[in-house]
Amino acid sequence: MKLCRTHIVDDSGIQRTFIGDLLLQLTALICTDINVRKLTVQGLMTENRDHISSKKHPFS
Repeated sequence: MKLCRTHIVDDSGIQRTFIGDLLLQLTALICTDINVRKLTVQGLMTENRDHISSKKHPFS
């Protein structure tokens, strides 16, 4: 389980907020999403379509 830290933006600015421990399943789901985003950015920065192609995705 990981401690979740996030930020909330309101009229008084950016406020750091602690949510607490996340369930292992939720942590894994978030990491999966982050990894997809990282590969997309890497593909855009290196102009390598292999990083962002959905053809290699095992579930597509």
